[in-house]
Amino acid sequence: MPKIENNMKVGRKDIYGDFCRAKYIFRGPPIPRWRLIVFAPLCIVLGQVLVAESLRYFGFPEQISTTPFEPRAPLIRLFFGIVLAPFLETIIFQWICIEILRRLKLDLCFAALISAVLFAVSHGWEGRWPIEIFVAGVVLAYVFMVEKYRENGRPIFLTFAVHAVFNFMVFVISIWG
Repeated sequence: MPKIENNMKVGRKDIYGDFCRAKYIFRGPPIPRWRLIVFAPLCIVLGQVLVAESLRYFGFPEQISTTPFEPRAPLIRLFFGIVLAPFLETIIFQWICIEILRRLKLDLCFAALISAVLFAVSHGWEGRWPIEIFVAGVVLAYVFMVEKYRENGRPIFLTFAVHAVFNFMVFVISIWG
């Protein structure tokens, strides 16, 4: 029987008991899904801004980014950037990557870091871009694992939703920014 502390079960299948080999990193009730969908993209943006400004201060070159969909119509960019890419990247970099690493008996933190590195590298090598995208990879891996170990969790759907909201924010900023 799992140990109960603060009205919270702690067991092998519980993110609270397994994450980074620390039993009680997250205290309190699980994060509501709507908060993850709203605040995780904001964390990605904030983290990327902090990383970008820090790297700019230390002289890292800026990324001159162009995407293969940039010259396309906005609806095509919207579909690929907000529907197709987040879904495929969630399947590849969170679900498949983390599941394989967990079956190899690797720690959740290590699996999340490898997932985030692969996610960042898949987005390009120029300038400081991979470092900024690494932040998004860490947040998406975190969302995936929190949802995976939640009772009745939907890790693929929620990670996809967070990624799609973030990409939509970037799309809106790129149009009006």
